[in-house]
Amino acid sequence: MKLFLLPFAGGAARSYSGLLDAMSDVCAPQAFDFPVTGRPYVDPPEVFTIQLLAKRLAKRWMYEDQPFAVFGHSMGALVAFEAARCLRSLGKRKPDFLILSSHRAPHLPLARPPLHLLSNKEFDDAIATYSGTPEEILKEQEMMDLIRPTLRRDFAACETYEFEHQEQLDIPVICMGGRGDKEVSEEDLDAWSIHTRTYLGSKMFPGGHFYFNDARNAAAREIEKMIEEACRFREIA
Repeated sequence: MKLFLLPFAGGAARSYSGLLDAMSDVCAPQAFDFPVTGRPYVDPPEVFTIQLLAKRLAKRWMYEDQPFAVFGHSMGALVAFEAARCLRSLGKRKPDFLILSSHRAPHLPLARPPLHLLSNKEFDDAIATYSGTPEEILKEQEMMDLIRPTLRRDFAACETYEFEHQEQLDIPVICMGGRGDKEVSEEDLDAWSIHTRTYLGSKMFPGGHFYFNDARNAAAREIEKMIEEACRFREIA
């Protein structure tokens, strides 16, 4: 089964290089960049919504003729969810399995003030708490000036996301998260259960919001186990 990986705010396909290296040949993983216009770090970042990204991905995936699963981390979880709903509305093949990582269920309100409205210093300080940006970059002002517009754009897309109630997905969903994540709790993850007819629970790992950096091998093994179970589920169904 193919496995498409969607990045987090400020992330890219290369952000999953370590996780991909830890995976075996159980599935065929492919990390995606978000489909945006313009040249990264050269042109001003394109302003978009989660739904717009989802529609663009759905147009890429609508011709898939083989089973595929999607792993979305943080912002990527929202995009994966909306892309699946978009494919359903188009009457096209949907993902056979969704792995939604480190993002509260879409109907839950933001539990903190929006970061994209903060001053540069406040924004940088807040980003540092997620442990997703290397410390050497956080300390380098010129580098932060380069990447901050993209980070701020991505956080704005997540923080202004408006959930629309629709029929439950008929896709198995499982969630993953870090036990030390101060923003997304296991209860926030389990709240995804109301959006699918088949919720398979949440898997928690040591570490924070970017647990797969701290528990890379364990996360890789768990993803592979999920893919194997999804394949069996398809055979039974």
